[in-house]
Amino acid sequence: MGDFHRFITEFNVAANELDQAFAAVNDNPASLTAVHRAWERLVAVSSIGDIPLAEVPAEQIAGFTTRLQDLYVKRRRLEAAFHEAAHAVVGHILGLGIRSVSIHPNGHSVARTFFCPYDPAKDGPAPTWARRYAVMAFAGFCGSLLVKPQELSPGSIQDAKMAEEMLSEHGIDSSQEAARLNALAFQITMQAQVAVRRVATLMLHRGELERADAVMAIHGSVSPMEYEKWEARRREV
Repeated sequence: MGDFHRFITEFNVAANELDQAFAAVNDNPASLTAVHRAWERLVAVSSIGDIPLAEVPAEQIAGFTTRLQDLYVKRRRLEAAFHEAAHAVVGHILGLGIRSVSIHPNGHSVARTFFCPYDPAKDGPAPTWARRYAVMAFAGFCGSLLVKPQELSPGSIQDAKMAEEMLSEHGIDSSQEAARLNALAFQITMQAQVAVRRVATLMLHRGELERADAVMAIHGSVSPMEYEKWEARRREV
């Protein structure tokens, strides 16, 4: 019992620190560094290891597992917000036309960003649109990197697959173009990360943004001159 009590004490300290870091991100997206540190500490103290559990009351074990699960859900929501925000920001910069962006579960996924369908009159040649769509798809992973560096989520893997399929459907050799467009997605996301952080923070508060709110958040986070620099990246696609 003594070993478990010491373990729970250390776990609760780390969990409280992480909860505070999550709360801070809602108001200040620059607090992500604190989340990284707190998460690493939580992982370090969360392994029960060889602690004998036979004499530990079931409700104490249940309390530990419930809180740990809650923290994982909060981290997943934070990651989803930045992932979808990157889709939205990069897609808007490339002229794809946001319809809405959400981190509400919809029965199929925990989060989703919707764009307007391809319109030849507005979007130009289909291969160009497909390349821009692929850059937008790759950007989700780049947004996730702001929350959990060097980790590849299942959603990011699916995005990459979708991007490569989109390129192939339009007669583009994805084996050559995918790497270039992925690198471009990273560059644009990092260049526009102030907007990504702004959109992500709003979604953490609201859960969903319609087009007008998302666009306002993007443009409100940067000067018109700086946004023009972002928009100029379209020519590289």
